[in-house]
Amino acid sequence: MSIIKGRSGSLYFWNGAVTSMVTEATTESTNTAQITDAAKRMISPNHSQVWTDSGGKTVIHTDYLNGIATFNGNVGTVTVTGSYIPSANIIEVAQIYGWKLDMSIEIKDATCLGDTSKVKLADLKDWKGTIDQYWLDSAFYDMWRQYQVGGTSIAKWLVKLFIDEANTKYYRGFCFISGVSENVSVNEFVKSAITFEGTDEIEYKTS
Repeated sequence: MSIIKGRSGSLYFWNGAVTSMVTEATTESTNTAQITDAAKRMISPNHSQVWTDSGGKTVIHTDYLNGIATFNGNVGTVTVTGSYIPSANIIEVAQIYGWKLDMSIEIKDATCLGDTSKVKLADLKDWKGTIDQYWLDSAFYDMWRQYQVGGTSIAKWLVKLFIDEANTKYYRGFCFISGVSENVSVNEFVKSAITFEGTDEIEYKTS
């Protein structure tokens, strides 16, 4: 696969393949636990993960990209059984020269009879956007058609969107590719615009 270099991000493909882990050790801190082995920290959002705390606390949130579980109280010794994504299963398919990211929160009307002002509550988060990339080769389209256009939700894409020159600050998250358009002009590279829609959370990293 040929990748024409970009400067402001990367698009990766994950075909859904995972490796199992059983009673994997974690590093605990107050009410969180992170998988100790850094190579196993990207855990599968498609498979169940069983986090077990010796103190009986339960998980209230899972960070799939960093292998972190947040519990409903301070934890003792925590282990996890489930599936992680080896780095070799995440394939870079494009480098990006431009991108746009839209993040939003769904607002619900919760006004009741007798209220003198509208009452609203924040509900589900959403993120989506577009990435600009020079010429996408046939390998990209083969992956898109085989794993996503065919209807499977097992495969996912991963976007990494840099916002500084040193590439130390970036957004990262799993997504689906919802569309691709090609732009061809005389005396220019072929340019591709890819639209994506996030699934699960997007994270912002500063290092």
